[in-house]
Amino acid sequence: MDKSKCRSASMISTIVNGEVKGKLHLVKGNQWTRLRFQSLMDHEIGTHFVRAHNNQKIVNMMGKWTREAKSPIVDLITEEGLASLNTLLKSRNKLMWSPALSYYSQCRARELGFTDLFLELKQYVSSPEARWSYCLRCKRGLRNSALPGSLGKDRAYLEGAIKILQRLNDLDFVLLHSMKVSLEDYNDAKIVLLRNSSLTRQLHIPSFLSNIADYKESLKEIARVNLIDVKEKKRARRSFEMRRSVSSLPGTSEGSAATRASPFQQELMEKNLDKISSLARKHADLLLSSAKQNRKKTRQAVIARLHDQSAKREENRNAILDECFKQRSRWGGLVFSWDRQKSNKLVNAKNT
Repeated sequence: MDKSKCRSASMISTIVNGEVKGKLHLVKGNQWTRLRFQSLMDHEIGTHFVRAHNNQKIVNMMGKWTREAKSPIVDLITEEGLASLNTLLKSRNKLMWSPALSYYSQCRARELGFTDLFLELKQYVSSPEARWSYCLRCKRGLRNSALPGSLGKDRAYLEGAIKILQRLNDLDFVLLHSMKVSLEDYNDAKIVLLRNSSLTRQLHIPSFLSNIADYKESLKEIARVNLIDVKEKKRARRSFEMRRSVSSLPGTSEGSAATRASPFQQELMEKNLDKISSLARKHADLLLSSAKQNRKKTRQAVIARLHDQSAKREENRNAILDECFKQRSRWGGLVFSWDRQKSNKLVNAKNT
């Protein structure tokens, strides 16, 4: 698998005078096709920038409403998982090979140094530049990259994508693109937008969400290709539970503090996170092995096609030689005869 074009762009967003300004950096020397560039725009602009832009508008109008996450990786899992799925919308290959390889690299980096990780990834990535990029992303921020250890950011791509696909039938994807909200705060965010419906008319929605039915069908196709089971849609919550959740949200008349999970709920969330992590690791191994098998089949098909072409050329050549031998001409005592064993040299012969 030669993916030397990976990690070819990055988006940097800053807030200036209450507005989000973004700058997209492209790596020099990469070749861009229309389809690849569209996938990049869906990832960086349609997901990261749009969510940051809409979230800042909501903050300007009603202040910060979400509770602080237990870990920064919680919000990042939803952000990068959603961006990874949007990247595959226009792609012909729906396999999540890049998120899977990032997750695998991050897990192996916890046990290997930079050099050992670089050598191990060779079985999946033949390009030294691409392997260096994966290793660098895993080891960045460490004082000694030769020791085991890694930055856990890259696990968010695959883990977030799996969590979103599993809850595909229960999620409102317009809401997910309307603010920087994690799946853990999804229900609270939905209630906030329902109580402030005027906000939705001022938010920007990416073009690929113009038809929600087609968008969800694309996500279901991604889930099917990557062997991810989509859970059935949950039943609506009871009305008294909805009223209790609304009254505890900030900005409501009955409360200003964000709801806090009970110790039992926190323990349950941690168990679910462990299950998702193990499931993501299994999918990463499965996707990598599938990609390796596909690469082997493709190589075998190319070799077989080349052999067939070579055989056909040899047959055509023999046919031409036989025809020339039958129809040889005599001009001025010279006879053009064809000798296969002497590499088709012109032989001078006497008239017989």
